[in-house]
Amino acid sequence: MLSRALDLAAAVGVEVVLSCRRESAPDPELYRGREVRLVFDDRDAGPLAGLEVSLAAARFEEAIVFPVDMPGLAAGTLARLAGEGLARPEARAVVYSAGGSRLVFPAFYRRSALADVRAQLDAGRLRVVELLDRLEACVVEADAAAIAGGEFRNVNSEADLAGF
Repeated sequence: MLSRALDLAAAVGVEVVLSCRRESAPDPELYRGREVRLVFDDRDAGPLAGLEVSLAAARFEEAIVFPVDMPGLAAGTLARLAGEGLARPEARAVVYSAGGSRLVFPAFYRRSALADVRAQLDAGRLRVVELLDRLEACVVEADAAAIAGGEFRNVNSEADLAGF
């Protein structure tokens, strides 16, 4: 799944900052020859900790954030999200919604959201949804074909991989 995510990032042409826990760092062979910066989230605070270290390490103001466990994502979906974020210079976060439900990933963030991420983590509040509320994230409706095609589906087990 990591190789798939790296291919997707390359197709979109974004800087790749790969965050993980130190004890679950990927084998460097999986990203050899690719421009990847590996960062470690040492807070043990889930996706929000990964977002913190990724935004802190990012070279650019804008970032597209997505987990490696969404192998159905397509480059067009991420490119559209980036376009929506860039079209809204006041937005510090932009996410998709599907069927009226806001999706936390993939997401567009500006580095200016980093202080809010840190404040929330320091307060022990780990829910990404709470961060989106705090940032007053812009929400755009996901493409129906992307939803139907399983682009936003997380893979949490070997059985989940069957559809990909």
